[in-house]
Amino acid sequence: MVRARQATGPGAAAPIRTLPPQLPSLPSPDSLIALDHLCWLGSGRQVAARLGCNPSTISRKAESCSVSLGLLLRKRSGIWRLYGNGDLLQAERDLHQRYRLAGYGPLRLEICAELADPLSDPPHPAWCSGGQGHLTSRRPLELLEQRVIDAWLCSFCEELPSEENAFWRVLELASLPLLLLADARHPLGTPPSSEAADPAPLGDYPCLALPEDGQPRRQALLRRLGLVHHAQPLERYDAAKWDEPLHDGCTLRPGIAFDLHRHPGWQALPLPLAHEARIGLVLRHDLMEELPAQRLHQALQEWIAAALS
Repeated sequence: MVRARQATGPGAAAPIRTLPPQLPSLPSPDSLIALDHLCWLGSGRQVAARLGCNPSTISRKAESCSVSLGLLLRKRSGIWRLYGNGDLLQAERDLHQRYRLAGYGPLRLEICAELADPLSDPPHPAWCSGGQGHLTSRRPLELLEQRVIDAWLCSFCEELPSEENAFWRVLELASLPLLLLADARHPLGTPPSSEAADPAPLGDYPCLALPEDGQPRRQALLRRLGLVHHAQPLERYDAAKWDEPLHDGCTLRPGIAFDLHRHPGWQALPLPLAHEARIGLVLRHDLMEELPAQRLHQALQEWIAAALS
């Protein structure tokens, strides 16, 4: 920093004070909304379609927001992440969530993969839905903790980590039997005729599974039945890897009744798995009593009851 030479002696002018370097300006509300939507939805095209602009605008705003907060924005394995000291960003996110709760913007609901299509429009107008169909709890809980999203509709609440001092709570919605899903042509779902050969044992059919740390209770059940043949390294829903293999008429995978709603050409094999899949609304504990959260919970209860009736 260059300092001005100071005059000395009687009648000398007052010393010139040097100004501190100018701090970067805080991000605009629009730029933080663009950044958080990108972290949530993962795709600049999806964010642009939702916010009514083009992907290059989203990219520019998200980058501008991260730079103004001294952070580095990078995409790793399909997930946008921020690196650096995020204290100021978190303070901004806290404020934005309070505004959404006060009705100044739509609240954000992360949707599980099985319900993403029918609930693309949530059953309550104060909320908007989206997400990347996460099949593990890591990323949704991270987004919830950071207040990027306001709630998560989860279809595998029995798999959530049991933490005594967890920052989140679950509002229960439904408990459904876990099913072993297959194409309608699968031999184990067809009543054998006198001419037909006996079907092969259950363990001989290929079965899809998630990584061991994804949904451990379900994976352990499949292993006990001798069914884990094709572990898919999936963190997020991918129809090509999680649904389409069943079209061969032999492959199996675990699922719930809502999967059958999406795939009318599938069936549930007549094999009780003795495992209950819990569907619930996951919220930060400090939002449990907020009126918008309570209203969403009630609306989802009514929607699920009607869908399963």
